[in-house]
Amino acid sequence: MAKFCKYCGAPLDENMEFCKQCGKPVRKGNPQGGRASGQTPNSYGKQSGRTPNPYGGQSGQRPNSYGGQYGQTPDPYGRQSNKRSDPYGGRGRQPWDPYGEQPGRERDFYGGMYSREPENYGRQAESVSDSYERKSGRHSKKRKDSFKNEKHSGKFKVPRSVIPLGIVFGGIAVILVILLVLLVLTLRSDGVDTSSPENVVGSFYEKLEDQDMEGALACFSSEEAAKKFDYESYVDLYDSEDQSTLMPSEDTKIQLINERKLEGQAADQIASTIRVIGLGEDTGKRSIQGVGSWQELGVEKEDYIESVDTGNLKDLTVERVELAAQKTQNQDETQERLEQEAKVYGADERREYVALFTVGETSYIQGFTLDRYGEDWKIFSLTSELAGTSSYGVPTVADQSSDFEKYTK
Repeated sequence: MAKFCKYCGAPLDENMEFCKQCGKPVRKGNPQGGRASGQTPNSYGKQSGRTPNPYGGQSGQRPNSYGGQYGQTPDPYGRQSNKRSDPYGGRGRQPWDPYGEQPGRERDFYGGMYSREPENYGRQAESVSDSYERKSGRHSKKRKDSFKNEKHSGKFKVPRSVIPLGIVFGGIAVILVILLVLLVLTLRSDGVDTSSPENVVGSFYEKLEDQDMEGALACFSSEEAAKKFDYESYVDLYDSEDQSTLMPSEDTKIQLINERKLEGQAADQIASTIRVIGLGEDTGKRSIQGVGSWQELGVEKEDYIESVDTGNLKDLTVERVELAAQKTQNQDETQERLEQEAKVYGADERREYVALFTVGETSYIQGFTLDRYGEDWKIFSLTSELAGTSSYGVPTVADQSSDFEKYTK
C-alpha cells in the first residue's frame, strides 16, 4: 500500500528515510500512516473518512483557528463556540448587555434591572440584588442620591403622578389666598356697609347700639381724607388757617398726624352724641359748649358718671335717613360748592344728609356730611351746614316727626 509523507503528502518509496520533496524524516513505526485497515489513507495520522484537520482536532468538522471545538463558530476569546461572542464576558446568543448583567433585561439608571420595557421613573424589577438593596435600605439611599444628581445636572424630570397633585394643591392655595383677602377686607371694613350714604349712616348707628366704638370710628373718612388732603385747595376755598387745619400731606408722617386729628374730631362728635343722649339735650349742650363752673351743669357728679355711659345706646333705633335740604342741595351753585369741598379732601363727591333715630322714647335728629371715595361712602362729620344742624355734631331732640321735615325740605 502506498505511503505518504505526513508533512507534505508526497508519495514515499519503501525504506526511504527522508522525504524527497520536503526533506523531513519518514516515520517507520506505522507503515500504514497510523490508520486502521480498510480506511481511506490519512496523511495526518488520524482516522480516515474525515476531513483532514491541520489543527489537531477531530476530523469531519469545520476548522477552528482559535482552538475551540470544531463545527462551531470561532471564538477569539476562548469560550464555547456556536454562540455569539460577548466581548464583556456574558453568554452568547443573547441580547447584548453592555453592563454585564443578566441578558434580556434593560438597565435602570438607578442600578436595577427591568424585566419589561424601560420606564422614565426608575421603578426597579425585583431581581435578587435589587430585593436585597430595597430590604436593607440601600435602595432608598441610591434613589435619593440619583434624584439629587439628576436635579443638579439639569436632567431631573417631575414624575407624571405628581403633576395632578400639584394642580390640586395649587387650586387649593389659590382658594385660600382669595378667602384670606376677603377676610382681610372684611376685618378692615369692620362690618360697615359703605355702598351708599344711607347704608353707612345706618351702619354708624348700629355700631353705637352695639357699643362698638372702633366700628363707629371706621365709618369715618379719617384715613382717606388725611392721605388725599390738598392744602392749596383748602386755602383757595376757605382762605383761613387755625389749629384745626390739617397740614400739607406730602409727607407720610404728616399724613399720620392728620389722620389722628380727623379721628379726634370724629371721637369728639361721638362723645357729644353720648353726652346729649345720657344727660339730656340742655345739659349735654352746656357740657359740650363749656361752662365757667362745673356747678352750672346742674347735675350731681354721681348722676353725671352714671348718665355718660354707652349702655344708654342699647335701645337706639334708626327711623329715617334722607338727603338734607333737598331743594337747596340740588341747585347748581350748591353742587359746585360741594364739589370744591370734596376736592379739598380728595373725594369724588360730597353730600349732606339728616337722620332721625330714637333712644327709648326720645327722638333725635342729627346731620351728616358724607364723601365718596371710589365706590365707598364715608362720614366726614356729624354735621349738615345746609340743614342747619349743630356744628358740634350733637343731635337735636325732635318733639314730633314733623320736625324732621324741616331739615329735608
